[in-house]
Amino acid sequence: MNLVEFSKIISTLFAGCSVFVAIYIYHRNTEREYFRNFRNALVTYRQLLDEASDLFDEIGLVEIGYSISNQLRSICPNNLSPREVHDFFYNDENENFLKQAIYLGIGESKTILRAKEISKEIQRIPTAHRELFPITNTVLSILNAYYTTMFRTISSGDLISGLFAEVRKQRETRTVQEEKTHTDTDLIFRELGVYITIFHTDLVNNYADTLFEHCDRIAGVISHTYETKSDKSLRKISNKEKSLNTKYREKSDSVSAAKALFEYLKFYKAYVEDNDWDTLVECKTLMENVVVDDEE
Repeated sequence: MNLVEFSKIISTLFAGCSVFVAIYIYHRNTEREYFRNFRNALVTYRQLLDEASDLFDEIGLVEIGYSISNQLRSICPNNLSPREVHDFFYNDENENFLKQAIYLGIGESKTILRAKEISKEIQRIPTAHRELFPITNTVLSILNAYYTTMFRTISSGDLISGLFAEVRKQRETRTVQEEKTHTDTDLIFRELGVYITIFHTDLVNNYADTLFEHCDRIAGVISHTYETKSDKSLRKISNKEKSLNTKYREKSDSVSAAKALFEYLKFYKAYVEDNDWDTLVECKTLMENVVVDDEE
């Protein structure tokens, strides 16, 4: 072998190595970018949950009630006396008009519109990374379902329509004197807004808010833990999630969503701090109690 042939072999080897190095660098850069986006997505996710947890506070629920009552006021003929307003609501023939006004009021509520945007965004974030983090995708998706349930409950026009239907059924038990207590027509609609607000507040406080508070804390622990991990650590966790995903899925397929969540949370014990693990266990236990009580 002469020097020229040896030089060609060396050049070929260097070229081959360069290709492998380029592929390796490309893979690492792609992975680094993916993990950076993943961390940013988790930060956004926690911020959205923080906003969501505050969205249905007293101010938000008052705004929803006002928006609905404002639409009810708009469909009621002008210059009606308080008694005539009552008659308008009690008339079965106006039921469809009332429903339309209620749905319009819900649709125009700034609180509901923002809640809908948050619902879409928090559903999108975990699924965008489900291939590398399937267990985390499943956990956050289950948690998201509780927020979605609360959102759908508050934004349900059927619930408010049902209140008017129930009032119409009970009209026979009301006295004429009770119906004449209002001397101001506008006051009727302001009180309607207050009543709807109280109704929504009871719904939130009695069930949905309790669950969502614990969902928020669980998601916060998981998100913050993953945000602070290095690329190397995230790579290891990703491989672990992918390898154990089938095992966890098989365990959870035969149980309810709530119990499935409690099974999946066991995965994080090796990755979170002791106090954070205590938080997960506490929230899991409290959520389980709420769900069991609701099922009973």
